Amino acid sequence: MDKIKVGINGYGVIGKRIADAVLLQDDMELIGVTARTPDYRLFSANKKGIRIFGADTEACSNLMKAQVRCNGDFDHFMNSIDVVIDATPAGIGKENKAKYDTAKVKSIFQGGEAHDTTGFSFVSEVNYKDAIGKESLRVVSCNTTAICRVLFPFTQKGILEKAYVALARRGTDPIDSHLKGPLGTIVLEDSIPSHQGPDAQTVIPNLNILSVAIAVPTTIGHLHLAFLRLNQEMSKDDVVKILKSSPRVVAVNYKDGLTAENQLAELMRDLGRPRADMWEVAFWEDLLHVEGKDVAFYYQVHNEAIVIPENIDAIRAISGIEQDPQKSIQKTDQSLGITASFV
Repeated sequence: MDKIKVGINGYGVIGKRIADAVLLQDDMELIGVTARTPDYRLFSANKKGIRIFGADTEACSNLMKAQVRCNGDFDHFMNSIDVVIDATPAGIGKENKAKYDTAKVKSIFQGGEAHDTTGFSFVSEVNYKDAIGKESLRVVSCNTTAICRVLFPFTQKGILEKAYVALARRGTDPIDSHLKGPLGTIVLEDSIPSHQGPDAQTVIPNLNILSVAIAVPTTIGHLHLAFLRLNQEMSKDDVVKILKSSPRVVAVNYKDGLTAENQLAELMRDLGRPRADMWEVAFWEDLLHVEGKDVAFYYQVHNEAIVIPENIDAIRAISGIEQDPQKSIQKTDQSLGITASFV
């Protein structure tokens, strides 16, 4: 079987992680990444042997001046690939879509773009089959991906009456923490519901959810507080079993010393994870509380990493190289080292 030729437009927080993940797949070939301005990120890609293409003619000149080989311009890049991952800053992807369509290259966008950019929002576990063969799709944001992973098993069983999710969002990405982000304050989202709940409904249309969000002065990741009203009484063990049935949801415990976000991030370092990435959603099993039909629990989201396996699955779905969602999920998880438990 021929490998899917993948190109990544943008080599930032998400793009560089997707590039490394594509390199681990035996059914994909990373043709290269695009860049405009040479910096330390591009130098590291160059050192890894990743081919770099200029986002435009001027970019090629800039790369060569910095002694970084330019493997061709944007047209050359597009003519060499089957699928493009758009990992450009939010809002730029929508502008790029016409270029991808003209080149007849299938395209995958990130959650910073609006749903109507492609008309199809993707989470592997929820709607992989519906994505097969599409010309373009959007992998939803880190927060929306987490919400969908956590809530889908309940909606699938028809037992979720309503979900209330409060998000404490990280202030900014670590790479930008010298430039922006709240310091010494907490910033309110400008509306209720926050956009994450309605965004999750683009993936799970029948999801009954109300979300609120604040931005807090941390760069580690997001912490969600979920309150579920079920349509039947359930035991704690049964609720935990449902959460664990989601392949990229992992239980952790407060009693094990994991009492804060930074400690879970430290665990990822201790496990030798690349960039200390946590691709899974981690929920606190021992703190999860059930009262009749009501369920409350915390879960942590690593905003830099959670959407990476989704992008890999999206490549298989959109190209049609794998028709079975579970086979793709298992293949992706095995390649990255995603398991049912951390320790």
